[in-house]
Amino acid sequence: MTNSQSANFKVAQPRYVEEASLVAKLLMQELGLPQSSLEEFEQIVKAASDKAGRKGRLAPPGSGLIDAHATATEQLNRYLSHLGWEFISDGHLRYCLNRDKNVVILYQNVYEACNKAKSPKNRSSRGIETERLLFTPKNHTLPLIKPTVWFLCASFLDGSIKAEISKPVPFIGHFQGFSLRISIFDQDGPRLTTQGTPEDNSFEEELGDFELPLREG
Repeated sequence: MTNSQSANFKVAQPRYVEEASLVAKLLMQELGLPQSSLEEFEQIVKAASDKAGRKGRLAPPGSGLIDAHATATEQLNRYLSHLGWEFISDGHLRYCLNRDKNVVILYQNVYEACNKAKSPKNRSSRGIETERLLFTPKNHTLPLIKPTVWFLCASFLDGSIKAEISKPVPFIGHFQGFSLRISIFDQDGPRLTTQGTPEDNSFEEELGDFELPLREG
């Protein structure tokens, strides 16, 4: 798949979902996730925002978002593995696969999430491992069917934290559009649950402490 071929993908007009009951229903139907995952995702995104905000003006440009991505990816994988998803290592890419649903969730920093009128754009280009995951049926269900890849997209704008779990159309490098966007956390909007926000446990454990068998991609 070449960049020119990627550019020829039709940009989707995504379905945008933000109603709490429908969000919970879609997370279960599409991804096999319990309603409690809303609190978990909120905690993950808040931890990523905290990491991004710790970098001062003397730090290299972009280093805060790199730390945010690493923190959110680790904690997302930790949570999904506890739900029974299979952890897979493929080059620099780390992700969890739900074999029953044949779905994967990756984390991505975006310029703005939860803007109904504007799809999120990734702040950094995805690499060859993501391309393999999107286009090559490797390590997945039999018969060899490529998984459906979703992204936990998060943005931190002037202290406003927003996140959505969305399904992009095929792309290389940068998002080309989405078929479904599920808003899961909008700090400026109503909460999707009435439960209290879990305390941030800082997520400082190293990935090497993962007490799970790792499958090489």
